[in-house]
Amino acid sequence: MKFFTSWKIVAIVLLGLIALRLQDGWLVETARLKTFDFYQISKNQEKSDQISIVEITDDDIDNIGQWPWPRDKVASILEMMKLFKPAAIVMPIIFSEPDRFGKDEELADALEGVIIAQAPSNKASKVEGSPRGIAIVGLDPNNWLQKFVGIVRPLKMFEDNAAGVGVLTASGEIDGVVRRIPMIVRIGEVDSLVSPKIYPTLSLEVIRTLAGDRSYQMKVGMNGVESVRIPQFETINTDSNGRVWIKYNKEFDRRTIFHMDDI
Repeated sequence: MKFFTSWKIVAIVLLGLIALRLQDGWLVETARLKTFDFYQISKNQEKSDQISIVEITDDDIDNIGQWPWPRDKVASILEMMKLFKPAAIVMPIIFSEPDRFGKDEELADALEGVIIAQAPSNKASKVEGSPRGIAIVGLDPNNWLQKFVGIVRPLKMFEDNAAGVGVLTASGEIDGVVRRIPMIVRIGEVDSLVSPKIYPTLSLEVIRTLAGDRSYQMKVGMNGVESVRIPQFETINTDSNGRVWIKYNKEFDRRTIFHMDDI
């Protein structure tokens, strides 16, 4: 009788675990994500010798003045960066409005070879984002991609002069922690006057620019997005929503604008 009771308890627990797994709710997802965090923490930190991050800090504000700085000042900083002959300069900044100091022309001239950002918005927008060519292999990806109603793009003079314009976005998991970033997003609603379009995020736009390619490729199967690819670079495998996991075991050289000459 005791054996039978124990067997019933085991069966009930087992059935409960199976039901929990089949439901695949927040508890299972949280456990999965925390396991991912554990593997991230257990990895040794790796120092990158290819990327330097130049940050705008309180020291820079004290030395240069209130942000946003006049755009001729930003232009002079970009020209200083170019003296180091980097493969790419990426500015995750959205220059969507005219400079209050009237220095937009100076910045536009300095944006040659620089990659800047545009931002998705959940407010309606009549303006499409900075377009990029795309070749889709397989099925329609629109139902799988992270979607937004509109987009905030840079001023046209900046967009025309910059080497690339990528969508700047990130979203957290169910616990609010960002572990994945999208490679591509969808802008626009199906029932709106403007058909939805697909745009590369900033990270993918950097790779496209480095390759000197005019477009990128995306493979879509029955279960969603499978990969994105820029010719000359390896294929980037994604999840079904076109996202990749972030490796947090990377360290980078960091400098402030005021100490940029130490790079």
